[in-house]
Amino acid sequence: MGGPPHPRVDGFPATGYLELAVKAYASANGHTSAPVELTDVGFVRPLLLAPARTSGVHVDLEDDGSATDGHFRFTVAGSDGDAPPRYCQGKVGPAARQDRSGTRLEELRAAMPTELAPGRLYGRLREDGMEYGASFSTVRELWLDEAGGQALGRITAAPDGASRVSHEHRFATMLDGCLHLTAAAAHDGAARGGTYVPVRVGRMVLHGPLSDQIWGHVRLRPGDSAAAFTADLRVLDDTGNVLADMEDVEFRRIASLTDSLAVPAVPAARAPGDPSRESGDARQELRGRVESLPAEERRQVVITWLTDEIIETLGRMSADLEFDSHDLDPSLALLEIGLDSLSVTALQRRIQEKLDFRFKAMEALEYQSVEELAGYLLERVILADPAGAATALTDS
Repeated sequence: MGGPPHPRVDGFPATGYLELAVKAYASANGHTSAPVELTDVGFVRPLLLAPARTSGVHVDLEDDGSATDGHFRFTVAGSDGDAPPRYCQGKVGPAARQDRSGTRLEELRAAMPTELAPGRLYGRLREDGMEYGASFSTVRELWLDEAGGQALGRITAAPDGASRVSHEHRFATMLDGCLHLTAAAAHDGAARGGTYVPVRVGRMVLHGPLSDQIWGHVRLRPGDSAAAFTADLRVLDDTGNVLADMEDVEFRRIASLTDSLAVPAVPAARAPGDPSRESGDARQELRGRVESLPAEERRQVVITWLTDEIIETLGRMSADLEFDSHDLDPSLALLEIGLDSLSVTALQRRIQEKLDFRFKAMEALEYQSVEELAGYLLERVILADPAGAATALTDS
């Protein structure tokens, strides 16, 4: 199944999964106009898109067991291989019809004293590691209530003045624009700085199709965490009628992984006897252990080493999570086995110190599976020629 055009971060948008779930439900039940709700939506891992490759996904619907309410469990997964990765999961079904009258747009704008140019918004996002192409830069006007953690934005799929010809994935691109408003609302709050991605939607109700122009109203939930924040979002038409509601949208700060190459760290001067002199020894030891082994045995050695590092990073938390290294499924993403953003960051630093290199910012580390991260470390760090890697990076 194809998907909408993607941002230049080369990641399939979270709203694309919501669109796929809604379309799958409509196709299965013939409910193309009735209100639809999605609940307990979790974004398990990102679908990273290679420029020269076509990526396929499929949506599975499974009866939720509640025959009277018509809800289904849905899973969006890859379409290749015997054990394709899961990207998104949740529930989808009919929603009760509700009064769609909302707050008048004039009242909302009057409550937002600060106007922010969309170019500045996308500049901030770029600085934080999220760059959007023309198809996904859909916010045309933006107002803020910084003290109240609110934002209001006018959103269209086509730029002002351009022909508003509808395209196949307008739903995903315009709803993604509404999520961009959270970055503006959160910029001066607890979530200042860093890259934040949606990881969960508690509930979304789609009351009807989105019009050519919509308005997004974002309100942040109170909180003091620098690693995560939660927002509520309402989508309105030009008359103030409610088109969609999104509740309990959770965003988390992500750590970084991998550019095309890992970069050897510049070692600092160390005093004799300093324990940090052991930095990098693990890389030499691992290289010596795996060089003579077949490929699959090499990978398993690094998976075992990485699992031990995860347990050491978690410390006492590993017991609380009933974390058993012998039963760990290496295909699971780090978030799936219980690590949060802070522990992932600690793991990243630990790996960098032990293997004496640094990750280049590109992909989200917590969304990597144990085996994917082990494979990366094996090929790009443990067995890599440091001089060759540095030269390749300089020439790129």
